Amino acid sequence: MIITKTYRFTDIDCPNCAAKAEAKIQKIRGVQAASIAFFAQKVTITADEADFATIYPEAVAAVKKIEPDCELVEVK
Repeated sequence: MIITKTYRFTDIDCPNCAAKAEAKIQKIRGVQAASIAFFAQKVTITADEADFATIYPEAVAAVKKIEPDCELVEVK
């Protein structure tokens, strides 16, 4: 089943860095769509529910390559 999860991010201070992070997340295998709302500090990822177990750690690693202090926390 395809689902969308939203994560709050911290410590990305510029829109350019957010755009780079979004591009990296979009390239992760299994991600159907990803977008970052910079001013809302949210990342939205759409993928098959079964794939999120591997997508989330890859997304965290991708974002940390751009901004090492960034954290992604799921919004419930």
